[in-house]
Amino acid sequence: MGHYYNNPPLKTLNELQKESDKLLNDKTHFERLKAPAILIENAEEQIIELYQQIQNKNYGKMSDPVYKKYRDAYEQKERDWIESDILKTLVDELYAYNESKYNNIKLQSRNGKR
Repeated sequence: MGHYYNNPPLKTLNELQKESDKLLNDKTHFERLKAPAILIENAEEQIIELYQQIQNKNYGKMSDPVYKKYRDAYEQKERDWIESDILKTLVDELYAYNESKYNNIKLQSRNGKR
């Protein structure tokens, strides 16, 4: 994805609000389930970061033509990458490697060498 990889477009205000709503629901759910404190604290930290982004107006606006153009280009590059033969080849190689490792472990366990 070239220079787009390191510089994704900012989220829009609507996206930030939806994400903060989801995190608030998650936090409430964690509290009801009496989840470990670290999960609740992480959700709180993420909520604070989102609110700070909203408060500082650190978000993109689809009405800004420069932002819209960059975001469209970023999303097109992302789609191109997902549909690329290179990615398909990499995934196929990873699956083949993992399958061979799994088969070796399975063979070793059958032979009692594990």
